[in-house]
Amino acid sequence: MVEQPGEQEPVARRECWLVATAHPTAAWVTQRGRNLIMDLEDVGSRVNFLIRDRDFKFTAVFDAVLIGAGLAVIKCGIHVPRMNSIPA
Repeated sequence: MVEQPGEQEPVARRECWLVATAHPTAAWVTQRGRNLIMDLEDVGSRVNFLIRDRDFKFTAVFDAVLIGAGLAVIKCGIHVPRMNSIPA
């Protein structure tokens, strides 16, 4: 395959799904963020950003944990429910 200007090699993508609970708290969500960072380090995966909604359970501490690990935290827009979906 001849590479044309502007073409890029396909990039493998990985989705990480965390455990769920019926009644999460801010502390529970923050701990899941820490666990995510550790799990990604264990498999040697590099993540550039995390897309999240604006739920009150995602506190500044949650963002700080992810930013400290080198991730950019992207908040979904207000009243834009499909912003964080993956296009088909």
